[in-house]
Amino acid sequence: MKKLRRFLALVLALASILSILIVPAEAATTSTTITSGKTYYLKTNYRYDSDNNRIKNKTYYKLTLSDDSVVKVYWTRNNANKASIDIYSNSARNKTVRYVSTTDKTSGSEYLALAKGTYYLDMYDGYTNYEYTATTRVTFTVTPVSEINKDNYCKSKAIYLKSDKWVTIAQTPNNSYARWYKMYLSSEQVVKIYTNASNAYSVSLYTSKLDRVDCESSSSLVKSKNKLASGYYYIYVQESTYFSGQGRLGDYIRLKWK
Repeated sequence: MKKLRRFLALVLALASILSILIVPAEAATTSTTITSGKTYYLKTNYRYDSDNNRIKNKTYYKLTLSDDSVVKVYWTRNNANKASIDIYSNSARNKTVRYVSTTDKTSGSEYLALAKGTYYLDMYDGYTNYEYTATTRVTFTVTPVSEINKDNYCKSKAIYLKSDKWVTIAQTPNNSYARWYKMYLSSEQVVKIYTNASNAYSVSLYTSKLDRVDCESSSSLVKSKNKLASGYYYIYVQESTYFSGQGRLGDYIRLKWK
């Protein structure tokens, strides 16, 4: 009888030890490959376990670019609550390339000039009180920079640019070079060159003899300080030499003059 009691005590002790050592396996990390032109419904970034503890989801999205490209991120929402897209250069998702937020907007878009390679994205809706709330719809459109950029890298190859007409430039790590545009003034005027946010620093204005025109600049506007005589002028956009986001994020530039 004593031997039986000892045996049962040993079994119970062993079972207790095993219950401590054996823990439920974590759900495997899974990914969804992003296809250009396809719409994705965002889920919440968090889920809740049986004890109501908040746990970050282990799903992510993967975007592979075979060439340096401009990626248009377009979203629509049912409401203006925060949603977000975090873009990383590694599968561990701890080396940030870019953060895109849809805060306070029911629709909108952002253009990213990215180097070729594979990107890993966390995309999530702002709601966290339900496990899977899909209120944000996101579409990615990928365009290789070869379809955007022109060979206007020197004055002799300058592209003629009419007043009030936008042009697009993608400066990426493998496709960064100076751009030249030619413009004509039919009468004396102050020239204003508009760019998208924070790109005016790279823009200069020159006379037909390549004398630099004295201008004042803000983040998105270059303006001649004086009226300019009629004739031809050149807009020069300098080459990008610094790329943020682990060296992968380039400059997406839109430009026009009036």
